[in-house]
Amino acid sequence: MNSDGFDELLSERSQRAEEPPPVTFLRELLELGFRIEKLSFRRDRDHFSLGEPIYFLVLNREGNKRLERIEWSPELETLLFEKAVQAENQEQEANRGAYLLIQALRAADRKWGKDYTDCVLHELLASLFRNTKDVQDLLAQVPSHKPYQGEGYVECLSYLRKCLGDYASRLMDALRYSQDDARGIFTRAVLQMFDERHHLTLSRLLFTGT
Repeated sequence: MNSDGFDELLSERSQRAEEPPPVTFLRELLELGFRIEKLSFRRDRDHFSLGEPIYFLVLNREGNKRLERIEWSPELETLLFEKAVQAENQEQEANRGAYLLIQALRAADRKWGKDYTDCVLHELLASLFRNTKDVQDLLAQVPSHKPYQGEGYVECLSYLRKCLGDYASRLMDALRYSQDDARGIFTRAVLQMFDERHHLTLSRLLFTGT
C-alpha cells in the first residue's frame, strides 16, 4: 500500500476514534440492521433560557424496538444527514435547523465579531426575505446600521450566504423535503435563529411575562 493510502486509512480511523461514544454506538446499531423509525428533537427551557438539544431516537429491527437518548453533536448531525433522517414533524425540523444555524454562525462571530456579523446578517436577511412579512417584522425589532464594506464584509457576507445556502440545500438534498416544505421549514428556522441570537423572546418573557 502506498503511503497516501496508508495515511488516508489512519485519518479515517482517527476521525472514527474522535466520534462521541453514543454516536459510534448508534452507527454500530445501524450497521446491525436497526433503522431509525422516529427522531425527536428537544430543547427544554430552563427558566428563561433554552437548554442544549437532545435527540430521542426510536430504533427498529424487525419489530425489536429500542429508545436511545443522545446529546446533540456535529458528528451525530452528520450521521443523521447521511441517513436522511427527518425530525418527527416540521416544527421540530425548524427547531433543529435554527440550532444548526446558530452553531454555524459562531464561527463568523469569532472571526468578525458578533456585532459586525449581526449587521451583515441583518442586511442579508432583509434582502433574501424582502417579500416575507414575518421575517421583515422580526428584523424591524432589532436596530441595525449598514456594515462597513471593506474586505471583511465580502468574506463575512459570503460565509453567511454559504451557511444559509448549505442548510437550505440539505433540507431538499439530504433530508428529501419537497421544495415547498423545505421553504417553510427554512423560514421558520431563520426566524427562530434570529430571535434567539437577539434574545427577543427572552426579553419579552423577562419584561412582560408573556
